[in-house]
This record gives sequence, C-alpha cells and structure tokens, in this order.
Amino acid sequence: MSEAVLNIRWIIHIRDSITHVPYAGDTDSTVVLSHLLIFGSRELTGQVGQMCSTDDREKNFSTVEEIVKRATSDFGGILKLVCLPESFDFIGDSTKVHHDGLDGPLFTRYKELAKKYNIWISYGGFHEGIANDPTYKCYNTHVIVDNEGQIKATYRKMHMCVVSSENGTSDESEMVKPGDQMVVCDSPVGKLGLSICYDIRFPELYVSLRKMGAEVILIPAAFMIETGINHWQVLLTARAIETQCFIVAAAQIGEHNDSRMSFGKSLVVCPWGNVVACCVDSNPTFTITNIDLDRTKDARKKSPCYDNRRPDVYGDVGAKELPKSK
Repeated sequence: MSEAVLNIRWIIHIRDSITHVPYAGDTDSTVVLSHLLIFGSRELTGQVGQMCSTDDREKNFSTVEEIVKRATSDFGGILKLVCLPESFDFIGDSTKVHHDGLDGPLFTRYKELAKKYNIWISYGGFHEGIANDPTYKCYNTHVIVDNEGQIKATYRKMHMCVVSSENGTSDESEMVKPGDQMVVCDSPVGKLGLSICYDIRFPELYVSLRKMGAEVILIPAAFMIETGINHWQVLLTARAIETQCFIVAAAQIGEHNDSRMSFGKSLVVCPWGNVVACCVDSNPTFTITNIDLDRTKDARKKSPCYDNRRPDVYGDVGAKELPKSK
C-alpha cells in the first residue's frame, strides 16, 4: 500500500512541546506520526490505529499490516501494544455474509502479523463466525494477540447497538449474537479491560472492569457521525474519570459504503480525564502514546472514590470478587 493511501500524520509530543518530524520518503510532507508522549517512570507505549474498512477483506488486511509495519518499524524499541478499531476486518452492507471463526484462515493471518512484527495487538472487533448457524449471525469479538501470535484474551461484545434516525432503525442484533462475559487480561502496558463501541454507554460494565483490576480500558469503535459529534469524546472522558483508568479508543473513520460512514477521532484519555493523544486526520492513520501507570495511581490517590462507594444504599454494581486475569 502506498504512503499516499495511508497518509499517516506523525507528531512527536515530548512533555509539553510538540515537534513535527517529516517521515523519510514523504511525497507530500503529510505522511507522519501523531503524538508520542513520554513522561513519568513507566514508559509503556501503545499505538492506536484509525482506518476505513470496507467489504474487501484483503484490502483491510493490507491496511492493518501497513499500519502495524509502519508503527513497529519506527517505534519497535518502545512500542508494546497496537490497538485497532472495531470491524477492522470487514464492513459491508449485507446481513448475509459468511464469517470464519478465530481458528479460520483469515484470523490465523492476523495472528501471524503479531508474531511477524513482534508486537501485541488488540484486534478491536473481529466478525467471529458461529459454526453451524444458518442465520449468518456472528460474534463481534475483541481479541488480544501476543507477540508470539497466541490469543491471550477474547471478549464478545455484549451490548447490541440500536440506532433510530430519519432513515430508519439499525439493530446490530440482526447480525450479531451478544456475548455474556466481562474480560480483563494482563498485557505489557498493564491490565486491560476489554469492551467494544456501544458498550461505552453502559457505565456498569466499566465499573465492573475497574473492580476486576483494569488499569487500561480499550474501547475500539465504529461510531456513527451523528452520535460521534456530540457523544464520542464526552463518553470516553466520562469513562476515564469514573474508572480512573487510561481509555484507549481506536476508531473507524470515513465512508465505508453508500450507506455507512464513521466518525473517527481515535483518542487516548488519561485517568484524570485529559486527552493525551488524538487522531485528527480524516484518513487512515495512527497515534502513539505512552501509558504511564503512575498517572493511574496518582488519580486514584487524589480521588479515592472507590473507597467511598455506598453499595449499602444503592446496591453493589459489578463484580463482587476480583477474578484472576485471563
């Protein structure tokens, strides 16, 4: 894939100063990096990708590989985790499409990418086919793959998106079967709490993930433009503040087909509620940010709100025990 197609924007952000760094081989000086933040004592760096998936699975795979390749090539020494958006593998306009399982040939190739580039990857929402299901339904599955190409955790989206507009009602449950398990897993950047897109509207899930030990919460998404304009950043910030976790949200952007467009604006929000990285470009791109877990500790020390909860009054919310990470 050509650099012109990716149009990746690079900005190195060190402490409070921003320096624009041209990428070798740029054809129009717009191919580069967006936000590398270096601060604190624990420099655990993650990458957040932004792309525009279509119904062409091969094209989507090529885009993903190019993003991973570019990020690991330039930041392989410090990069620990690559995060990709929901539906990175496929976005179509038909409800009758066959999808492979996680052991199928397509996702096997995605696992091999992680091993090839020696990087952990958050695959933010794979269409996981259901064996012997005549309805063509699938799971919307968030998969964490380690740098050896092994699946470390899977989360199946549990909240099905329903959106009404002047063009009618869209109901995700017509194509997707909901999951029923909350998931927290270990990673090189801390304990990850997994979720997907529409889940963001249900704070009970995120309180539960925090109580299960999450330090970094991933919210890959394909937000609609209508809701994204008013809700996207507000909801991400709210989830960061209320959980006192880093929120990492890789997003789809642009026109996927004649009937669907996504808002974009991939973000990373720190536990204090500040946006520390953002993809502002309208093209496929990525942003690099440091996940400094000392900031998580500081936020929880400054505002120990989880010590002040009153489940005796309003009932307990979320997991009552802290299960071992998967």
